[in-house]
Amino acid sequence: MGGERKKLFQIENKGFSLVELLVGIAIIALVFGPILKNFLASARVNVKARKVQQETILAQNIVEDVKAKTILEIASTYNDNTIVHADKTIYTKKLVQDGKNKYDVQITIDKDVYKDVNSDGDPIGYNNYKMPVINDINEMENVIATENRETYMAISLLYNNYRWYREQTKTDTGYTVGEYSEDDIRMNLNRDIQVNIKNLSGNIEVRVEAVYTCGAVPGSGSESYVFKERDYNSDMNGIYVFYKPI
Repeated sequence: MGGERKKLFQIENKGFSLVELLVGIAIIALVFGPILKNFLASARVNVKARKVQQETILAQNIVEDVKAKTILEIASTYNDNTIVHADKTIYTKKLVQDGKNKYDVQITIDKDVYKDVNSDGDPIGYNNYKMPVINDINEMENVIATENRETYMAISLLYNNYRWYREQTKTDTGYTVGEYSEDDIRMNLNRDIQVNIKNLSGNIEVRVEAVYTCGAVPGSGSESYVFKERDYNSDMNGIYVFYKPI
């Protein structure tokens, strides 16, 4: 009787065999392997998403900072490297730090009139940026230059220049210059708006002038009009030029 009890006791406490242990480990690996893989993938996605979120917040803060600055303040703040290329000016500020990450910030100011081009490369449509209301701009804090009837006057004067030139070049055999109309001037009119800023004996003078030409019509010459001319001081915020597209 006592021997049989001892045998039963030994059978019930013999533990796991090596095969059973290996099978158990294999089952655990099969079950928890994909779970662990998904956990690691989720952790990487979360780290990347957190970084993108931080970069987005940083970009939004920079946008708000730029919106609150004048062109002069932007050029002064983001002045580590400045590149002027055609109608675009690129300002760069290096090593903007956000936590442990560092970034280079580039601010691009596009002076181009058009936002799109067609298949032939010709511009289509004007920029649809929100335009400020002239009445809302404080004249004492800004320089405001506006076009009134200068373009219409320029068309008329350029046409008169052409007519005078045509008569002056006339010979006994007839006109040497072809016949053009005011519509020809209007359709081929070119306007160059110049913003000139000069330091005259310590006083900064701003002069906004438009120069009109029509190369397609001989003898039309050029006409210029001053939109605005006034002194500029350090308390002013910016220069606004309002004109009609041609």
